Amino acid sequence: MSIKIRYDFEKNKVITDTEMTVNNFEYSLLQKIINELDLTDAIINNNTTDYTTLNYKGFDIVRIKYTNKSKWISIFLSDEDKKLYNNSALFEAQKKKTQLHWKSKLYDDNLEPYYQLIRNRCLIIEKKQ
Repeated sequence: MSIKIRYDFEKNKVITDTEMTVNNFEYSLLQKIINELDLTDAIINNNTTDYTTLNYKGFDIVRIKYTNKSKWISIFLSDEDKKLYNNSALFEAQKKKTQLHWKSKLYDDNLEPYYQLIRNRCLIIEKKQ
């Protein structure tokens, strides 16, 4: 990550611009989701140093962190899926079950258990469009 500092003379203030570097493995995992679910309107963003995000039609639906120290996926679950997975071992990393995004530990690059959950959220988004 780098930070650029510049002065805006019209607004008379200092502006800082942060450039984030993309974690290539996080990017490849999100690209795998896009390909598997055929999400043509999906965008991969890296607006933070904490994780890489998959946005679908303006909604932050998946976040992934994959480093030596931390490996997890976070999904914007549907209300129905929250009920189904409330006591599931898949989401035991999620302590606060009232949050929009639910976190799950990743042990490898297998995303199969998450595809239907992501698809369910996408279908809800599409119905609202």
